[in-house]
Amino acid sequence: MNAVAKLMGENRIGSVITTRQGEPIGIFTERDLLTKFLAVDRSLTTEVGEVCSSPLITAPIGINVNEAAAIMASKHIRRLPITEKGKVVGIITARDLVEAYARGRVK
Repeated sequence: MNAVAKLMGENRIGSVITTRQGEPIGIFTERDLLTKFLAVDRSLTTEVGEVCSSPLITAPIGINVNEAAAIMASKHIRRLPITEKGKVVGIITARDLVEAYARGRVK
């Protein structure tokens, strides 16, 4: 867990995709760090894979903003990994959606 928190801090990112044998299995977020570790005084030596949000909810590359927003709202998630041929190629965040709507790029 320490390594993941350090990675997130150094790279200024809010989440990491967790994998098992190279396959994505979940996502670990800043909120997970706060609620599953710091708020309950859990040992930071715990494996992130044990507490990540799983199963990983994804969407295919090419999804439009409205579809992504609908998935995120219905699943109550703030980050939506985008996949292409079974591989994670990006993540749409709630902030990305707000910016797209604010710029008027969504109809």
